[in-house]
Amino acid sequence: MFIGPVVSLEMITSARRARYFIVRVLYALLLFVVLWINYRTLMSQRITASDGTMSTQVLAEFSHAFFLAFTVVQLGAVLMLTPAMIAGAIAQERERRTIEYLFASMLSGSEIVLSKYLARTLHVASLLVVGLPILAIAMMLGGIDPDRLIIVFTMTLATLVATASLSIATSVWAKRSRDAVLRTYVLLLAFLILPPLTWMLAASVGPSSWLDWLTELARLGTLANPFSIFWSLFGARLPGRTSPWQTVWPILAAYAAFSLVALAWSIVSVRRVYRKSMGAADSGPRRRKARFRWRPALRNRPMLWKELFATSAAFQLGWLGRIATILLMAGAIVPALLLFYRVVLSPHTVNDPSREVVGAATGMVATIGCGALLVVTIRAASSITAEREGDSWLTLVSTPLTPGDIVWGKIAGSIFAARWFAVPVGIWWAVATIIVPNFVLVLPIFVATFGCVALAMGAIGVWFSSWCRTSIRAMASAVAVGIFMGGGYLLCCIPLFFQGGEKNLILGLTPCIPFLLGAPGWLWGLFVHPSNGGLDAANVMMAYIFGTGFYLVLGMVVTVLTIGSFDRTVGRPSRSVIPGVGGALATLPPAWEASPGACSSDPAADTKAADLARGIGRANDPHGDRSGKG
Repeated sequence: MFIGPVVSLEMITSARRARYFIVRVLYALLLFVVLWINYRTLMSQRITASDGTMSTQVLAEFSHAFFLAFTVVQLGAVLMLTPAMIAGAIAQERERRTIEYLFASMLSGSEIVLSKYLARTLHVASLLVVGLPILAIAMMLGGIDPDRLIIVFTMTLATLVATASLSIATSVWAKRSRDAVLRTYVLLLAFLILPPLTWMLAASVGPSSWLDWLTELARLGTLANPFSIFWSLFGARLPGRTSPWQTVWPILAAYAAFSLVALAWSIVSVRRVYRKSMGAADSGPRRRKARFRWRPALRNRPMLWKELFATSAAFQLGWLGRIATILLMAGAIVPALLLFYRVVLSPHTVNDPSREVVGAATGMVATIGCGALLVVTIRAASSITAEREGDSWLTLVSTPLTPGDIVWGKIAGSIFAARWFAVPVGIWWAVATIIVPNFVLVLPIFVATFGCVALAMGAIGVWFSSWCRTSIRAMASAVAVGIFMGGGYLLCCIPLFFQGGEKNLILGLTPCIPFLLGAPGWLWGLFVHPSNGGLDAANVMMAYIFGTGFYLVLGMVVTVLTIGSFDRTVGRPSRSVIPGVGGALATLPPAWEASPGACSSDPAADTKAADLARGIGRANDPHGDRSGKG
């Protein structure tokens, strides 16, 4: 029976962790904010009955609108939190070297995997319970179909079960928790984005015999998307007398089959993967594979070289994650090629090519930049904790490297980890430049904007990584702060910004990261087409300048604070440099420089130690006196 000691241990220890309580509280507050936004929208319409009160129909519409928003928020929370809470279940045990104790016990592979799976899934499922009291407030106003309510919670629970199964499967095969989390997010994005994108691109190309199988596969993948299912239930009317359950049952069966396959694969692989990794470690040096990778010579920046070019510092997505990443990159590049085909090769199909090309390039480049910033944040948040969990931290802090070398190296390595996003950005900019040559002037401005925001996100991630004990906690904290600062704050302030006019709207968008990344192209469009969107270019430019400057200052301040508190945070003893001593003897504790009698109760011993330190310095100084006389 898999409900055993591991489940009890996971439930007890997880219940004591404050972060799960904080997540539930923040989720409840988010739902209250969504309720308040819908209420403010309703009050702005001021639709009342003849006696001055709200009509029953308006109250029912308000309840229905909140239910739709509640459905989207609940499903989004499940998809975002499930990998962060579950994907590190097995990988963390491997990093901490505690999985050997589980394998040495009487527990079988199914008991280990299913216990971890059940305990972590129950914690995420508690979010569904948190939303019930808030939803009950809206249910009293009517407008919510009980049948659709049951379908929403059933589909959300099925999505949770399937996502948790995917997370536990990636956790079994990943060596580090950060790789497991990122691999799960990449696979989820590929599942949610690629099928509908492929379907739309195939429809834009037109009917073709060699695309029929791809179009059908994309259509099936789109139908399995939970957001698409909710759209079919609420946004579109079902034909005839078709019951909603007839649409949901096949998807539920597909989710259940996928969960069973993923769990069975995890159970079979958990011990075999560990034995394979340990066997590879004990088999001695293997024949090196040919690597077409440029690596510069190791010079006077060892930390920077390590973070940029060492294999251990890179993400390990596995073959499935790499395939999903390649498909996502192709999904970002193919629309640019199709746009080039429509505008250049068949120009009669586009009325205003410059406006369409600039708008598409600005939106896609901003979206790709947000994905790159997410990679930077995750990489930075696990940069120091991964060293601790990988037993390489003591070696790193015992070197003569200064805190500035370590922190700046971690930030630079995190930004360098997102270098492959430059490929689709470059292709989009090349297509836009071929069609609109003047648009090339926007590229350096976008690069500078991305650098300022990436510096802030990398500094925030390294700061959390220096303070948190585990990679999962650091990544969750850094990503949550990044999402809130990058645009999540708009959830509670949208009515205020929209009701205050254009200036308040632009002011609210100042720290929004998607706005800042798209502002260079947007400003170019406003200057070329002043009537585009009816916005004042001066207000947009001021918001862009202040927002970019804010992230630049934030990145520098957080970096300086992290460097200043680095030794105290990580428990590294303070060191002082003795002139003339090189190599590993370049740093010695302050006791060697103290006056006699300051370090111990034996002044003679202290004097002898100080003389020894001075002798070492003279021995390593080619121009000094080597006679040994004081």
